[in-house]
Amino acid sequence: MSKPFDGQVAIVTGGSDGIGRATSKMLAERGATVIICARREEKLAEAKQEIEAAGGTVETVSLDVTDFEAFRNLVKDVAKRHGRLDMLVNNAMSTHYAPLAKLTLDQWHKDFAVNADAVFVGTKAAMEIMSAQGKGSIVNVSSSCGIRAATNMASYSASKAALTHFTACAAMEGARKGIRVNAIVPG
Repeated sequence: MSKPFDGQVAIVTGGSDGIGRATSKMLAERGATVIICARREEKLAEAKQEIEAAGGTVETVSLDVTDFEAFRNLVKDVAKRHGRLDMLVNNAMSTHYAPLAKLTLDQWHKDFAVNADAVFVGTKAAMEIMSAQGKGSIVNVSSSCGIRAATNMASYSASKAALTHFTACAAMEGARKGIRVNAIVPG
């Protein structure tokens, strides 16, 4: 397999499971050093073992992306330790399934904190580093729910719509600095 990302450094949030884990594995297989952050240490250990068994280079960090200062510091620390940051994949997500009558404001805030606020924090920190490098790539994982409303998913849908629109704004600003910012919309 070719190694187009050889020597590059990538951070993947929510990288220990699902789409994030598959993304982390693919980036590592293609030569990137991948830093996975997620909350569940057992899932991080499983992902690390799988990626290293396939010959990839991976680091894991137990982190809740809604600890915004810790997330910002992680991005800066990774760039400092590795001398660069080439990619950020904002994949961590939160969803609360509930009809509006039962959805709480705390649940609404939690979905926005993970799906929109943390993406803003990580993107801003990464763009600062990537601007100085003159290049970089940020991928934000949205959802079809951010484009089409879904019953019992108001907070998730609204937060993913915010993420998608934020991505468009960040892409316009990043383009002038050599930074690509894109959203993918699974579902």
